[in-house]
Amino acid sequence: MKIGAVLIDIDGVLYVGDRPVAGAGEALRELDRRGIPYRFVSNTTRRSRRSVAQRLQILGYAIPEPWIVTAPVAAAAHLREGGAGPGASSSPPPTPGRTSRRPGS
Repeated sequence: MKIGAVLIDIDGVLYVGDRPVAGAGEALRELDRRGIPYRFVSNTTRRSRRSVAQRLQILGYAIPEPWIVTAPVAAAAHLREGGAGPGASSSPPPTPGRTSRRPGS
């Protein structure tokens, strides 16, 4: 089976706490050697892609910021591509037992 591409989680795969995971750098170099494209994913909502890339740089990984996909980046891309669907709203659904009208409307 030919591998077309690899998505690599960041936390726990490239680092744990403040330490790089042993062998992770070698694994990335092996993907490069084999010509297998890869990108990085994170479910963090507290850190920007830039801050994630900077942290990885400090830990010894030279990963371009655009190669990192965080949850907010993925959500924005999904919405940009029309993923919300027709009639979708950015407002939260009404709370049961409460009016959906805003005060003063």
